Amino acid sequence: MYRLSRISMEKLSKILLIIFSCATVISVLSIYYTHQLPTFETQTETLCTYEHTGTYDYVAQLKPSIIYGNKTTLMPGEGALYTAIVKQINLTFTYVFSCNPKPENTTISHQITILVESPGRWMKKLSDAEAKEMFKLSSGLNFSIQVNCTKIRELVDSIDRETGTRSSTYSIHIKPEIRITANITKQKINETFPPELTIAFKSEAEKGNYIDIQNLNQTKPGAITETHQIFLPRVHSKNNIIRGNSSNSHSSHNLSILIC
Repeated sequence: MYRLSRISMEKLSKILLIIFSCATVISVLSIYYTHQLPTFETQTETLCTYEHTGTYDYVAQLKPSIIYGNKTTLMPGEGALYTAIVKQINLTFTYVFSCNPKPENTTISHQITILVESPGRWMKKLSDAEAKEMFKLSSGLNFSIQVNCTKIRELVDSIDRETGTRSSTYSIHIKPEIRITANITKQKINETFPPELTIAFKSEAEKGNYIDIQNLNQTKPGAITETHQIFLPRVHSKNNIIRGNSSNSHSSHNLSILIC
């Protein structure tokens, strides 16, 4: 009987040891899992949304031509602008800033730069006086210019003679830079919108000699947001409960876990 009782006690001790070990593993895994849960949640609030819009429009004046017949002008989408029959391009620019909610103390400033370039050869930045003289550049945020094809070709030929180059293709870069500042609640908008337009005089075997004007409509959206850290009490409570259970079960172990 004594031997039998001793064997039973040994088996019972092994069973209890196995149970205790399993409980220890489960407790440690629970602590590890729970500490992977964030105690804070990040929430983003949108205070306002806004958008810059720059719109170019043009009317091309034509010479008499076979391909367009009696048509004297072309507007965007009405046909190809062939260099030989385009006399002048009258171009306008309109800027709009929309914001929700409506901003306060809005200030807008701008400047316009015009470059004439022969790609891979040379580039000339026009002075304000040259831009007004050659392109009839008007003042103001919403401006207009006149691109006289004959005058541009004469300028390109003059620079080619000076540089010893021959430019079959050349471009005009119109580069407005619009800076806006505005107050929205406790925040402030302070940024630049650069709706650059390129008027490219191209020469291609398949398309011929033509004027390419793209990106007439340009937009730049934006938003002001605010980030908040939200405390998660359930996760915090669960962490505390498991810490308490862990300290009761593992008096000889110290765990140090950083919760972000």
